[in-house]
Amino acid sequence: GVTWLYKKTQGNNNFDLDTAGLKNGHVGPYYQVNSFLSDDNGNLYMAGGGNASLLTCWRRPIAGGFWVPDTSGLPGFEPITYLTRELNHNMVATTADGIYYHHAGSWHNIPLPSTPGGGYLAVNSVAADNSGGIIASFNYSPPSFLYSYSYGIYCTHDYGITWTQVGLTGVSGYGLQNDVETTYALSGLGICGLTSNGIAGAVA
Repeated sequence: GVTWLYKKTQGNNNFDLDTAGLKNGHVGPYYQVNSFLSDDNGNLYMAGGGNASLLTCWRRPIAGGFWVPDTSGLPGFEPITYLTRELNHNMVATTADGIYYHHAGSWHNIPLPSTPGGGYLAVNSVAADNSGGIIASFNYSPPSFLYSYSYGIYCTHDYGITWTQVGLTGVSGYGLQNDVETTYALSGLGICGLTSNGIAGAVA
């Protein structure tokens, strides 16, 4: 099947097609849209993927208009799983095994934390805090790929040059959401509040 896009504007009781600029009026067969987010600077982003599509990210003016592909710098054929936004309006996107930030019209890879003895890091979730930090939760698989476990939550203020662990080592992290001074993590311990200095405490 195909995925159709609709929008509902303020004062309108109906949903209208939002497909201007999309080939054949939809994002493609067997394509899954995973995330929508505004950069709070006049643009709306849509991200997803599937069916070996290279068109994993689209952008249009927030007020409406034509969708245009925005994939420069992104890996081919890897669906984008999530979008968030930095305080400076840069967008941040995740794939299954990568994090990218958008700047000057292109996406740039953020190196992931180092792992002992190689292995593979999978990105679970990402958020951007008000201090300029990008916070991400990871799962780790050793080179054998026979098992995986939570690698905790890390924060970077320099786009991956350095990472600081901020808690929840060995505890599954399922989602991250920033709210002013605190980033909340949905985890195996419940909902925890985190800062770049560590766990602020469980809140639920």
